[in-house]
Amino acid sequence: MTEFTANTVVVDDSDDEFILVGFADEQHGEYREAIHFQRAYEFDEQDIALGMDHIYVERGIQAGSGYGGIESVELHATWIRILLYGNTAESIGDTEFKIQFNATEDEFRRLQRGLKTVFDGFELLAEYVA
Repeated sequence: MTEFTANTVVVDDSDDEFILVGFADEQHGEYREAIHFQRAYEFDEQDIALGMDHIYVERGIQAGSGYGGIESVELHATWIRILLYGNTAESIGDTEFKIQFNATEDEFRRLQRGLKTVFDGFELLAEYVA
């Protein structure tokens, strides 16, 4: 299991074609550890043909990545747990990630909305807010 504390949590929905949600342990402009999800708002025929009609997961700066391979994601008030399998887990280098973070109530609500959008239709996100 990979564990880290994210001092940067990003929900970027500024692009008309996709949304990105990421967690990073950033020090002096460099990532010591990071993982993010990216998902197109709509999958076109090419996405489907190429197997890109899933959630994209990336660790670090393309240190490992894959489409699909997400078993589950648990969101809690101060941490998130991500379980991966198959080629995605192999590419990324682990099957389980636990990421601690600090967020204000507004930041957490934005994170919730972002993750709900990313995982919409995939039934992989479980929320446990305390």
